[in-house]
Parts: sequence; C-alpha cells; structure tokens
Amino acid sequence: MYDQCEEARSRGISAVCVSGPKSEMDSNDLEGLKTGLFSIVFLAPEILVKHNKFWNDIFLDSDIYRRHVCLIAVDEAHIIDTWGSEFRPAFSRIGEMRSFFHNVPFLLLSATCGDAMLTSISRKVHMSNDVVIETASPDRPNIYLSLKSEPGMNLMTELHWLVEHLRQHGEKATKTLLYVRNLTTLGKVYMDFMGSLGRYAYLNSSSANTSESRILTCFHSSLSDEDQKNIIQEFKKADSYIRLIICTVAFGLGVNVMDIGYIIHWGVCGSVLEYWQEVGRAGRDGRDASAYCYAYKASLNANVSDDMRKIVRSCKDGLCIRQAVLSSFVSSKDKSQNVPDDSKHGCVNCHCCSVCKLKCTTCRHD
Repeated sequence: MYDQCEEARSRGISAVCVSGPKSEMDSNDLEGLKTGLFSIVFLAPEILVKHNKFWNDIFLDSDIYRRHVCLIAVDEAHIIDTWGSEFRPAFSRIGEMRSFFHNVPFLLLSATCGDAMLTSISRKVHMSNDVVIETASPDRPNIYLSLKSEPGMNLMTELHWLVEHLRQHGEKATKTLLYVRNLTTLGKVYMDFMGSLGRYAYLNSSSANTSESRILTCFHSSLSDEDQKNIIQEFKKADSYIRLIICTVAFGLGVNVMDIGYIIHWGVCGSVLEYWQEVGRAGRDGRDASAYCYAYKASLNANVSDDMRKIVRSCKDGLCIRQAVLSSFVSSKDKSQNVPDDSKHGCVNCHCCSVCKLKCTTCRHD
C-alpha cells in the first residue's frame, strides 16, 4: 500500500496510507483524515473490521465519510478468497463495509480470478445480481515461460548462468526477483550467491563490502516496514544498485517495479494463482522478460495445490505452459482468448515457453 500511495501522490492526487496504529502515523496525516482532506485513503481491512474506536469514530461514525465516500475499491481481490479463511481473516469481512456505506459502489480488481473464485468472492462480499463483471485473458505475452523439473537439480548448477550474468554486468545486470518457498531456504540461497559472487557481489567489485554497496539483498515479512520500504524505493529506481532480490511471497502485492527482467522460482509455488501473480512482476514496462521455474522434487509437497501439480505434469507431457496456466484463469465464456498470437515479440513458439520452443520447426535450437 505504501508504494501505491506514493504513486498516487506522485501524480498529484492527495492520498494517505493507514495500515497500523495511529501512533505510527504523521500528525498532519491524522488531522487530514479527520477532516476528509484526502481523495484516496489506502486502508488495511483490519483497520475497519476490528472495531477499533479511534478508527471507527473517523471512518464509520463520521458524516464526512458516511456521506462523501464515492467508491470502495478492493485491489488484488482474489486475496479475499485465498487469505480470508486463516492468514488474514479481515479480508473475508470486507463485505461488512457495505452496511456502513449505503449505495456506494464496490469495485473488485484482480488479474488472477477464475470462475469458481469469482463466485466465492461475490458471496463473501454480499454481491447481488446487480453487478457488472468485465473479464479478459490475463496473458502477459512479453514474458517467456520456462519450467524445469528433473531429479537431482542443484541450485547453483541451475543458476550458474545468473551468477555469471551478475559477475559480468554488476550494477548494470538485469533486475531479478528470485522467489524461494521459506526463510530457511532464503538464507541458504543468499549465502550460496554471496559465496559464488565473492567480490562481485559489491558495486564495482568494491573493497568496502558494505550492505549499501551490495548488488543483491533479501526481502521477507520479518523485515521491518522501514527496511521493506527502503528496499522497494531503491529497487524501483532505473539505476538502482540492487539487481537481485532473493525473496519470499512477501515481495508482491501492491509493488510496481516497471523494469524487472527475470523472475525465478526455486521450487514451485503453492498454487497457479500465486505463480502467475509473481510471474506478472516482470516486464511491466512492456519489454521482453523471462520467468524460470525450477520445480525440484522436495518442493512438490503436500502444500502444493492440484492445479500447480497439473502445470508441472503438463510440461513433462510436452504441453504448452502458457496454455495450461491461462486455462486456470480465463472465464469459461472467454476461453477463445487463451494465448493470443502476439508475433511482435518474434517467433510465437520460441517466445511462448520452453516447451513450445523445443517443438518449434521454424527456428533451430541446438
């Protein structure tokens, strides 16, 4: 939310972010909230559904908001369904806001929402039949997809190409997000990269060896809000010295870095939804990008959904990765939108995915 709030402000829109205790907020922002100064208020759902008297007095019991709110928007609306049961139960109660703001439109936005999830979300936010649903294929044709699942895969063997890329290009290397499945793996992967890069882990092979001169860093939910904001703000810069972030799922929602060129998954995601959300961090500037998934055996555990396992099986069976992924999301009435023929990126087969590239009879791949 902080990133979205800053984006709004940069466009001249008065905006504020409310995600925690009032003690953490700027006093001027608090006064502005009380008087309805801001055009957009970014809120964590817990602020409104936990019935904190201070926030309720401002938002739910104040005529300023009860009379003048013109829209309640839920970004990344799929998390109402995926987070609402256990992880962040406040998301499943967002629909309660409709009883406080009568006749105020609800806008739900998601890039990864299939038919079944749409039905579930509509029920949880008490949507009536008086609702307009706009759907489209969530394809990202500028992102090449690769999935590899073989016995005995080793991290530093598979990602030797990335180590060499970082060694050769340093602070000019392609911006990369490397997703891992847990903090234990994150620590190990980080140390493996630091060991392999040696002095090349620092700006201009610097001898200073400080965290401020390191071209790679870690990102996870245990970092302080301040540390997370600092990393994101630096990484968003076109000339950022950070070129590789080794991260958990904590790096994601609401973060908009335009020029990420590589997304790497070491281990499969818990679901296709999670996978496609993370793949979608790449290539937001419209340039070609690549997403590599290394589905090592231990990552295919009981926590992995059936739809994600199906993607891995499809790849092994020689089926198009993109087709398999998109079939999970495109509404039943929009199936014809699967896999657009977007030839502007070169050979359609070679740019689609690793499976289609191997099958391509037009181009030669030795």
